[in-house]
Amino acid sequence: MNSIKQDKIPVWLYGFILIIMCFISRLPQLLSPYLLLDGDECILGLMAKHIVDGKEFPVFFTGQNYGFSLIENIFGAIGFKLFGIGAITLRVSLLVIWSIGILFFFRTFLLLTTKRNAFLITLLMVLIPAWALGSMKARGGYITAFTFTAIVIYLIIKLKESSGYLLSVILGLITGIIYLSRPFWLPGLVPVFFYLYIYKKNFKQILVLVPCVIITIIVINKLFITPSNE
Repeated sequence: MNSIKQDKIPVWLYGFILIIMCFISRLPQLLSPYLLLDGDECILGLMAKHIVDGKEFPVFFTGQNYGFSLIENIFGAIGFKLFGIGAITLRVSLLVIWSIGILFFFRTFLLLTTKRNAFLITLLMVLIPAWALGSMKARGGYITAFTFTAIVIYLIIKLKESSGYLLSVILGLITGIIYLSRPFWLPGLVPVFFYLYIYKKNFKQILVLVPCVIITIIVINKLFITPSNE
């Protein structure tokens, strides 16, 4: 009977609880008198401030030709604009991006198991110590890669039966951004790509996916990376 009652809880309520837990579980750190930003976080905060001030619209982490940080810069700038410039605002802004990724992971698990199991698995990810600080560390691309990886996995599992060339284009664009953000997230996508394109025998769509990944990387590099004068 308990399991039956549990299944009657709406999906949106499970998702809402997960988001609340993302923030409540980080309050001890956010409210600590010892809260400090490291050097990388200060740089990303400065990049977000430049957006607010209208000075520039940085896409990559300052001083690097990698570390796609546009998403994190935008969320940081929105946070600064709404709540003022500060360490708490910056980290909460990054936590919002990470929480979006958590919702996509939850939606993915919903496709594979019951609502209760999906909730518990995702809650474990929210509370795992390894993500306690990493979920709101503004270091240029890390959290963007996490969330975009969650989106890719969700799309593959959700649309596996109706996958087409448009899906491959979208996956190619997102995967290119993941590579530019933090390429070490890509090995985690290998099993789901193998499932969609090899196991499901969608071989022709690989010819769409791979060029889209390469084109995304080349276009963003050409448009936003300033050549060195050295």
